[in-house]
Amino acid sequence: MESLRRTLKAERDLADNTLRNYVSDLTAFLTYLRSRGLEPDTADKTAVRGFLGQQLERGIARGSLARQASAIRALHRYQAQHGVARGREPISIPKRERRLPTYLTTVEAERLMEARTSTETGPRQQALSLRDRAIAELLYAAGLRVSEVASLDLGNVELAGRRLRVRGKGNKERIALFGEPAEAALRAYLEEGRPVLLGASRSQALFLNATSGRLRPRSIQRGLSRRGIAAGIVQAVHPHLLRHSFATHLLDGGADLRVVQDLLGHASLATTQIYTHVSQAQSQTAYLTVHPRAKDDGADDGPEESDHFGA
Repeated sequence: MESLRRTLKAERDLADNTLRNYVSDLTAFLTYLRSRGLEPDTADKTAVRGFLGQQLERGIARGSLARQASAIRALHRYQAQHGVARGREPISIPKRERRLPTYLTTVEAERLMEARTSTETGPRQQALSLRDRAIAELLYAAGLRVSEVASLDLGNVELAGRRLRVRGKGNKERIALFGEPAEAALRAYLEEGRPVLLGASRSQALFLNATSGRLRPRSIQRGLSRRGIAAGIVQAVHPHLLRHSFATHLLDGGADLRVVQDLLGHASLATTQIYTHVSQAQSQTAYLTVHPRAKDDGADDGPEESDHFGA
């Protein structure tokens, strides 16, 4: 299992959390096989279907089921590369349930940026506040994943051009853009906040924690959640919510779908197209709410008009 984990890390550059999930999924699969007297190198498509069917009966979400199937396929590829169990039938991955992503309104996004999570005024607290504001601005302005924000170094930032060099999924590099508010927040953090947090450290990480180390994704998530509560936003605020909001607001503003795909770093246009459904749903809601002829409320519209114009 450890050899497989190293191979996946080297070949696909999977995130640590994804690797942990794969190992957990494969451990469950191997336990299932042992309970039926089967070995991993002899397990066929029927055994895989039996395992996935058992998981489905236990109420596992289809998204998690698809990930488990993907983990088993990775195991089979690894075995084939090492001369074990060649020629097995491919595993079909269950389709994920496509739920429309939630997003913030532009008013909520503005409130989130302006929110204050602390009343303390010391230099370190002010530095942390500047950092958290810059992170929120970048997540929303550039549509970044939380892992991408956490991995940014000073050398990835071009303030004058308002650009970031981002390394995303699959270790693919792209250029992310941001606007004036994010530039102002980032500049304030770099000039007034980061030096306080850096101290005597030589870290090149863009966003630092209170002990001068690189800020981790989980800390960013917690900070953004607190910011959402301080802003009075009802739904839970997390980094991907800002990524959803970024894409939805771009499409609402008339941006081309392929441009949004490029900015998000999606490998497939189909992944980006989910946001067109969000925009369509928003347009339909606005239409039904505002347009006087959108729905029949049964009201009497007055006397019937003549068949002749001008009557």
